[in-house]
Amino acid sequence: MRKKIFDFTLYLIVAFSLIPMILLVFNLDFSEGFVGFGNALLVGLPYIINSVIIIIPIMLFSHLVSLLGAYELAYGKSRRNVAILIVLAIVALLPGQVMMIPNYLITGVLGIRGGYLSVILPGIFYPVSVVILTIQMRTIPGNILEAAKLDGATDGIILRRIVIPNIKFGISIVALILFSEYWNLVDFSTIYLMDERKKPLSSLLGKMAETEQNIYLINLLIYMLPPLLLGVFCAYFIWEYIDKSINKKW
Repeated sequence: MRKKIFDFTLYLIVAFSLIPMILLVFNLDFSEGFVGFGNALLVGLPYIINSVIIIIPIMLFSHLVSLLGAYELAYGKSRRNVAILIVLAIVALLPGQVMMIPNYLITGVLGIRGGYLSVILPGIFYPVSVVILTIQMRTIPGNILEAAKLDGATDGIILRRIVIPNIKFGISIVALILFSEYWNLVDFSTIYLMDERKKPLSSLLGKMAETEQNIYLINLLIYMLPPLLLGVFCAYFIWEYIDKSINKKW
């Protein structure tokens, strides 16, 4: 009986996750073939490009900045590191709307308001990433790092060859959270990007829903593909970590 309850709950979660995507595919109109698909794609293509322009530098540079910051917080000897980690954790819990106006003022001071950088810059310095990676780094046994230092390894070598390979789970979680946050931009892009031609697809899907249904559904399907592919890619490293934890292997 107990196992049946667990199984039923799991299947229910899977069903509610997959049913919307299945309904989306079944509601598509394929009567116009590739011509209809191409015409619908042309409507959303400029905004898809805008989404890619925003998300790629955020994903690349945010991971780089977060790894460097987390390494210092995890292994640095300064007493201030604990205080910094607590501050970052508190900031990470604040709603995005709270930081929207201060960030808007900062973009004005830096002279990047209205440009892609006004959205990209806050994404690069993302406190959630630093907190997660710091916690993950602290799970690496200290004797491994000490042995590497005794062999003459620099901090750069330790980070690249020891730390990063052992925190793929944390990096994967950060990638999923970060991508979800900035691929689905609505409020930030509405305020920071006044030019309609620079807005990402996420902020215009609502308007597309008011046009022809098939155009909206096709662009929605394309919009869903990148997070699905990233999820499949990250799932391997997440499962690998879970398997390693169960078997207690290092």
